[in-house]
Amino acid sequence: MAGKRRVGAFVLGGLFIAGGVGGLFYNEWRSAHRHAALAEAQSAVVTIEPDRVDPGLEGALVHLVGPVVVEGPPRDRLFDVAVSGPRLDRTVEMYQWRELRQEADDERFRHEKVWVEGRIPSEHFRAMLGHENPDAPPFASERFTADLVTIGRYAIGGSLIERLEADAAVPPGGNRTIEGVTLGARDGLLWAGTGAPGAPEIGDVRVFFTMVDAATLSVMGRLENGTIGDWKAANGETVAFARPEALDAATLLADARDEEWRLTWGLRFALTLSIFVGMWIVLRRIGRMIPWVGMLAARLLLPAAALLALAIGLVTIALGWLIFRPLLAASLVAVAAAVLVGLRWMRAGEGEPSLATPPPPPGRTPPPPGQTPPTPAG
Repeated sequence: MAGKRRVGAFVLGGLFIAGGVGGLFYNEWRSAHRHAALAEAQSAVVTIEPDRVDPGLEGALVHLVGPVVVEGPPRDRLFDVAVSGPRLDRTVEMYQWRELRQEADDERFRHEKVWVEGRIPSEHFRAMLGHENPDAPPFASERFTADLVTIGRYAIGGSLIERLEADAAVPPGGNRTIEGVTLGARDGLLWAGTGAPGAPEIGDVRVFFTMVDAATLSVMGRLENGTIGDWKAANGETVAFARPEALDAATLLADARDEEWRLTWGLRFALTLSIFVGMWIVLRRIGRMIPWVGMLAARLLLPAAALLALAIGLVTIALGWLIFRPLLAASLVAVAAAVLVGLRWMRAGEGEPSLATPPPPPGRTPPPPGQTPPTPAG
């Protein structure tokens, strides 16, 4: 049993480390590609006027700001809900059980009740008894887009309309029966089930509607046959923006860089933390197997795991940026080397216990140098 726990600890720690390293490398590769695409977009974008058409810009990356005109407004025919904006969203959620692992290294689980789109397959739960989810409702979440959305003489492609946030609530109207399910209008949504909005029961269903409410749009994308859609940079990254306000091209790109910065650093922190957890698990297990390592680990385990995780993370980040920013990559490798030197200095400062002379047993004083220890009586 002890052997299995020892192997399991190494496997678990290795998974944390490998996942963190692989995720970090992909994150840096992704971030480098995104930054390169945004830089290319900044040098290529052309701002156009809504009422002027320049045939020479066919296929170019363009930026356009202007009032929105909607033809063929979106309509949810199943629920008979229509709006005048560019897009209508129907959201269907069911109150149901979700199973979560209690701890990473055992078989204990806990269950919680949540609102989720679709159905969680409770038949796959480890502890299914008493946590069965009912069948999903006969209708699901869906999006509806206007037949045509234009700014001046230019049509706005569906991919850009999909990027807009539908944050304006749409009252659903009165009660109705859909696909054999009776839904009552309560608190701005439709409800089916035995509970109430403030006290739901497992199996309750709620349906609510939101819309994109935008009188003015700022868009950036590829111009093709009078329609603005997705534009691809030389590295294959898609650059396309749509915002429900008047923004110039520089602001759209700056906001995209800020969003990318937040995503990149959030993932860097989370994935480096994964490496740290893995190193902590591995070093703790090694310390239990090798006594003198365990003596050091009692004081140095956390800082050693942190410094090793930081060094591994910096080298991984450097490799991710090597192609795009070699000087930055070299700087990160130098910092990682300094971290490892600091770890070696910290270990040397603690002093290594002698492997040749084991520590004396408790309650017994070691003899002075040159004397033979007394032989125990009996």
